[in-house]
Amino acid sequence: MKSRLLATIAFGFLVSSASAEVRLERIPERGMQSQIATGGDGTLHLVYLTGDARAADVRYATQKPGSREWSAPVTVNSEAGRAIAIDTIRGAQIATGQNDRVHVVWNGRGGKNMQAALLYSRGAASNTRPCRPGP
Repeated sequence: MKSRLLATIAFGFLVSSASAEVRLERIPERGMQSQIATGGDGTLHLVYLTGDARAADVRYATQKPGSREWSAPVTVNSEAGRAIAIDTIRGAQIATGQNDRVHVVWNGRGGKNMQAALLYSRGAASNTRPCRPGP
């Protein structure tokens, strides 16, 4: 299986060790603090933040093997602007598990009378993209 890496800056570097291919790509929507996981079939699963680092949204997109296009991004967080990426917190984290189910975790900001939270979403069994958490 080919291994790929996407840097966590406005431009990403996709590197394939098997073919020594290096590509420079923009993260969709001028996203920041991206992270990527590779599925068993070679699909790239990308999470990144959009908006202000103090009030961001977690976005998710995929890229199929052989394609250079990202899927239409979806918002993972259920409350707009509740993700944070400031100080020592560096965006959302992503992993693929059994059957390529996607798992995403991120830090959420507190609000009036609310403490900051660690939030989690995973893909449904029939659809590996992360689901929006319930209220």
